[in-house]
Amino acid sequence: MGWVTTSVEKGVGVTEAAVGGIGVTEFRFPSGYRQEPYDPERGYLAVVLEGRVEKSFARGPVSLRAGDVATIPASALHTAEFGANGARVVVVEPPGAGEQAYGGLLRELRVLAGCDLTALGERIVAELGAPDSAAPVAAEGLTLELVAAAARAGSRPGGRACPAWLASVLELLHEAGGEPPGLGELAEAVGVDPSHLARVFRREHGVSVGTYLRRLRLDRAAARLARTSDPVARIAAEEGFADQSHFTRAFRRHTGVTPARYRRAFRG
Repeated sequence: MGWVTTSVEKGVGVTEAAVGGIGVTEFRFPSGYRQEPYDPERGYLAVVLEGRVEKSFARGPVSLRAGDVATIPASALHTAEFGANGARVVVVEPPGAGEQAYGGLLRELRVLAGCDLTALGERIVAELGAPDSAAPVAAEGLTLELVAAAARAGSRPGGRACPAWLASVLELLHEAGGEPPGLGELAEAVGVDPSHLARVFRREHGVSVGTYLRRLRLDRAAARLARTSDPVARIAAEEGFADQSHFTRAFRRHTGVTPARYRRAFRG
């Protein structure tokens, strides 16, 4: 995989590549890590996949959690602190001349909370670890898709933003264990009517809450298959599937291959 480089810098795991001229980097920050003042030469898009990040800019602090997307303009001097469990963040950085093609996405500091792009981020990370020759093309397509989704979220008709409570719904879904909360529980937790929650969630994410949760669990399972030696049966149980055969059927529909074949591909 000569197109991808991996390293550890001051305890931070870094996996990076250039896809179609766009820089893509996965950062794995350890627990309690503190970033020194950083003044980016180019603007970038950051997607928090896991954990929490507290960034401090001249205008004040910005809190990011799993599911949040931040647009960081060039020369936005800031520091950052990472939560007790660390964090994983995917950063997308266009070439210098390419920022205009992002439709002004990187001209100002914004947090697109509730407009979750972690599934796309996880798929990009998976392609960075894939050993086949199609991986660079797949990674480029997914990266462009992520940028387009962020641009749409940042320029909604009439300035409409994702409702603030939707970020809390996403956090609850991301933190859900084997027994996920039902629609009524989610609605009660964020203080909205269940039918309103279901309608807004589908409008913003294009799928129902149940479908989103299933995809989230399958993406999480795929990451575990690629990175760990956990038995498939354990992954299936811990990700909330009734049994291994149920998980295998769902995983094959989601990825096109069985869990065993997916794991073999990432082990080369």
